[in-house]
Amino acid sequence: VLDLGGGTFDVSILEMFNGIMQVVAISGDNYLGGEDFTNQIMKFFLDKLGLREASLTLEERALLVKQAEMSKIAIGGQSEVSSQVIIAGETRELVITSEEFELISKPLLAKMRAPIIQALNDSKLKPDDLEQIILIGGATKMPIVRSFCSRFLGKIPFTSINPDETVARGVAVQSALKEKHFELADFMITDVCSHSLGIETIRNLGRGEILEGVFSPIIDRNTTIPVSRTKHFCTSHDFQETVNLTIYQGESRHVSENLELGSLDIEIPLE
Repeated sequence: VLDLGGGTFDVSILEMFNGIMQVVAISGDNYLGGEDFTNQIMKFFLDKLGLREASLTLEERALLVKQAEMSKIAIGGQSEVSSQVIIAGETRELVITSEEFELISKPLLAKMRAPIIQALNDSKLKPDDLEQIILIGGATKMPIVRSFCSRFLGKIPFTSINPDETVARGVAVQSALKEKHFELADFMITDVCSHSLGIETIRNLGRGEILEGVFSPIIDRNTTIPVSRTKHFCTSHDFQETVNLTIYQGESRHVSENLELGSLDIEIPLE
């Protein structure tokens, strides 16, 4: 399942057997989505007009973003899209062809490769092992995205499901499972942890060197949930009265590159 929404890209590999839907692997990019394609078109328009974004008023920028979004939607069914925008009191024409859109979108399509490869590697599968490719999220309606998925995975994506409705349908199924609805009595879904979960620690490198901001994972990515894990940590110095635990999710060894979820303080009894 390839989910390209407005701001994120998620990849899930699932296995269905005897009424049990099991999530085998999950990967993704929290900084890739349909908005990035819109931004590429906006940059393209600015270059064509010889303008810098900083020179625009808030209203002009909002109008340009709107025209870029409309052009992104329209270019799927046309070889060329033309629109107009008023900047500094002057009417300017904005034109983009399907070839130009595909060219400026190449870096974004390239970014989609890594999460797909990661999920396949985690599940120890090859593209030929996949039975279906399901696209969800409004951004997957773009022909260049569907074409990329077909070429990269060697299969034509399953598009009978409306990508804008899929998440809502999934929520309905999950709600029915929670309510133990009779129509889903023989159906079960197992899920996995989409990111590694852990805490911030410090590491003693010896000779008086201390490395701070180290991410120490406790629950690894793609672990079937619900799950419980126990790991032992010690205080950083003697007679410490409290310990601050800051929880992060991510895969980097540096907490600064991961997402902070929350923190809590634990008092340490001295006796």
